Amino acid sequence: MIISRDKALLCPAFAGRITVFETRLAEVDLPFYLFEGLRTKERQDELYAKGRTAPGKIVTNAQYPDSWHCMALGGDF
Repeated sequence: MIISRDKALLCPAFAGRITVFETRLAEVDLPFYLFEGLRTKERQDELYAKGRTAPGKIVTNAQYPDSWHCMALGGDF
């Protein structure tokens, strides 16, 4: 399973939103850390299952490939 924190690998629209968010947080001295950017199908499916077919609370409403996290430059990851 690959989880990337590299913003350059993200869908450009998603990367742009993160950059704006990061800038706004910096203006009020709040730190920002990207924990997961690009996700594999397996990771997105794992997160989608939480609170449904796996223990835990629901953490996402997006299944693969509908999450911004799954859309890399050049197509799906």
